[in-house]
Amino acid sequence: MKYLTFVEKDVDSFFMMQCMDLARSLTKQKELQVDYNYLSYYHPQDQMLYMSRFWDPFPDQKKKLGLKSDLYIQALGFAQETDYLSILDYSRASESLSFSSFAKQLLAMVEELRLLEPCVRKRPGIEQAMLIRTQTYRNYYQEQLTRHIERQRWAEALLCVLYIRLTSDGAYSVLDIPFELDQICEPLTTELIQLYECDSTNEAARLCMKQWPRLEAFLKQDMHVQYFMLFTHQLQAASTDNIDDLTRKNQLKNEDSIEQTNAEESEAHEDKLPSWHRETSKPTESFLQFELESGTKIHLLGQGIREAEDGDQALGSVQASSRASTGSDFTEQELQQAERDVQEKDHTHGGKAYPYGKANQFAVVRYLSAQEPSIEDRQLYAQYTREVRPWVRTLQNTINKTLEHKQHAPFRGLHVGRLQRNLLPLWTDKQPRLFYKKQQQSNELDACFALLVDCSSSMLDKMDQTKKGIILFHEALAALKIKHSIHGFWEEASQSTDTYQPNVLFNALSFEQSCWPNSGPEILQLSPQEDNRDGYMIRLLTESLLKQSEKHRILLVFSDGEPAATGYDDQGIVDTYQAVLHARKQGITVIGVFLSTEDIQPQEQQAMKNIYGKQHLLINDVAKLPEHMAPLLKQLILKQIV
Repeated sequence: MKYLTFVEKDVDSFFMMQCMDLARSLTKQKELQVDYNYLSYYHPQDQMLYMSRFWDPFPDQKKKLGLKSDLYIQALGFAQETDYLSILDYSRASESLSFSSFAKQLLAMVEELRLLEPCVRKRPGIEQAMLIRTQTYRNYYQEQLTRHIERQRWAEALLCVLYIRLTSDGAYSVLDIPFELDQICEPLTTELIQLYECDSTNEAARLCMKQWPRLEAFLKQDMHVQYFMLFTHQLQAASTDNIDDLTRKNQLKNEDSIEQTNAEESEAHEDKLPSWHRETSKPTESFLQFELESGTKIHLLGQGIREAEDGDQALGSVQASSRASTGSDFTEQELQQAERDVQEKDHTHGGKAYPYGKANQFAVVRYLSAQEPSIEDRQLYAQYTREVRPWVRTLQNTINKTLEHKQHAPFRGLHVGRLQRNLLPLWTDKQPRLFYKKQQQSNELDACFALLVDCSSSMLDKMDQTKKGIILFHEALAALKIKHSIHGFWEEASQSTDTYQPNVLFNALSFEQSCWPNSGPEILQLSPQEDNRDGYMIRLLTESLLKQSEKHRILLVFSDGEPAATGYDDQGIVDTYQAVLHARKQGITVIGVFLSTEDIQPQEQQAMKNIYGKQHLLINDVAKLPEHMAPLLKQLILKQIV
């Protein structure tokens, strides 16, 4: 749970999911992720698109329009039109300049303005968003310009003036700027206005480089404020792999080599035109080249590599899963084994890199089971049971009467069965149905429940009252012989790091134990612990419910607020929403129950709505949890009967 609510950044999970779907649709990248950052930019290596926090202070409608404009310019522009090799060359050339930061931000600004028209041309419907974006930034830079002039930050002031003039309709003479600044801005604007005629990033970069001599004479110090992001980090390493991308990205595990043998002494003959990999231990009559992870290098000139052929991809699946070569030809058994390896690899977690969500890639789970209840726990449980017994009896009687009525309710209008007393349809209907039969159904409901209880530290003032609601849940379902399980969960914050996040799933009551006589005192062992990673635990409980044979599966989640764990704050709501959505797609009914001891705040209501949609329950007085649980269980159970 989060205690410092005044520093929270609200995350609209539905809007974030919309942005993610929109970005993936525009870029055609299924694995693209969308997140917030100080500045908006596109990360090609990590497949990340960042929307700027610049829009946070604006009203909700303008904020969403501004965030979408970030998405449009990055997805339609930088992800598709920008040449990052040209950016890398420009960045390297600007490193030696005394105004390196200004030079990089200048190209970033010019490239963004250059891409505005192509983006609108691709998607005319985004024109309004782009106009609002440009106007908002012009107003912002006008405010910043005044501050920079007062502090004599001429590099920042120059960039602000250039943006205002390059995006204006020509009425920029109203700017009150010093004469020296205006003298440098006039020729720069005249030159840079040609950016709208540039057809590539390379042309935009050359246009900016032409301004360097003039800028060097004017700028005495570099920029200290970051307005535009020119993505260059990690491009240095990536540039060395441009040619290797077509062949190999990883290094060999070994560095041994063998002497080159004379072609005349080779055992392989040229009659069948064999080919072998340059890194096998010895040349053989292998008919296909394989990408190897280990082997021995031989001397082979670059121009000696043969051209690709149509048949090289015939065994592409084998190539993808090939192991270290033994230097011999591939036999039928080896090919079959390679195919099995591919199938096993694809079967693992459905072929997904993050089976429990990318936000939980470093999360690990430790399962704990309840201990033998003490005498004090049994006595306290008996006391709580007496308090909730009236609700249990009412619920049990209602469900039993409903089942009894349905069991004896006849099916009428059948072609076979028992003959009904009313024979009038024999004369009035062309195809009379005069028979009926009684239902023969079991008294046991074909449903199972799972209860997931947030055991974070913020539950300290709510856990005792929550246990009464949990006991009502258990006693009512046990009386109706409905299989169920009860779990508590938390993350061990004291041991969590950025790459290791231990979580605990406490099994208070398993499906097998739920209907045993005298079961239930184990519930009292639930206690507040540390953090909560809701999305991860919902996915684990989803797997557990899917293993049950019952037709109807229901998951209830007790929580007192937003998820909060190591590296999870900004992603918690979206990840939990994705976990809930995944469970519902598997046919599981997921209900969120919000517990509080005071009036529920609007942001808390919105958070529950963002995660669970309409299927959530808000309880502002946790002491009244049993009063709310009984109608909820009644509604859920009757829904499975009808």
